[in-house]
Amino acid sequence: MAFRTPPPVQLLGRLRGGAYRAVPTSEGPPDYVLLLAAAPAPVAVALEAKDCAGSRWALKQLHPHQAHALRRWHALGGLAVVAVRHQPSSTCWLLPWATLGPVWQRWRAGQVAGQPAPRGSASLGLGDLHQLGTPWEQGDGDGYLRALLACAPRTIS
Repeated sequence: MAFRTPPPVQLLGRLRGGAYRAVPTSEGPPDYVLLLAAAPAPVAVALEAKDCAGSRWALKQLHPHQAHALRRWHALGGLAVVAVRHQPSSTCWLLPWATLGPVWQRWRAGQVAGQPAPRGSASLGLGDLHQLGTPWEQGDGDGYLRALLACAPRTIS
């Protein structure tokens, strides 16, 4: 069972059809937290969901506060992942922090230092996603669970 964890918001007003206008008041937690029934023990999962409409997923889509939360979750022994929906290929990817983290941190360190990113290092293409993560097909309802189970042994020590 997964729980959506939206950021804290301030309601500004009511719109038609029961909708509301709101603005975030602070940086929120990862998009989803769940407990995965895995052997030999359950695994606590923090998942940040991202979308990729082009051929490459830009690392800047993962904000520093999100990376910090994933890094902390991973350090505590949980499974921290970024789920990327790659629209052009109709494929979704789970990128464990154990593999994505070093790539993101290297890119971010260059950003903080004001250095331009070397060509191709500020985003991930399909080859990079394949190297760093585990895929599942869009529309496969339980595919993400199988992908999570495939990620768990690689990231849990």
